[in-house]
Amino acid sequence: MENRWFQRTPARINVMVQYAPLGLVTGVSRDISCLGMYIRTHSIILSCEETVDLTFRYPDNENGELFSLEAEIVHSGENGAGLQFIDFQLLLPSGQLPINPVPYPN
Repeated sequence: MENRWFQRTPARINVMVQYAPLGLVTGVSRDISCLGMYIRTHSIILSCEETVDLTFRYPDNENGELFSLEAEIVHSGENGAGLQFIDFQLLLPSGQLPINPVPYPN
């Protein structure tokens, strides 16, 4: 069993990634949690331990506002990358998260 603080929620979200070595890279998320997301990057390989700027619009957000936050690439492969949010409290101005976090059972 995976050791995670929060359950991942399947989510198909268009994500813009500002990645210093290449500039703007687009991808589509596979899943998201309070702490990060996995995005498919269409065979563009992102280097681990790099910090990136993410911009996306969460589909359930009634206001349609864009979320912009920093993330670190924690694993990467041919199909995409796992990103850990650096300050996930920035997801909503109110401090609420755009998903309902459900802790994994022990």
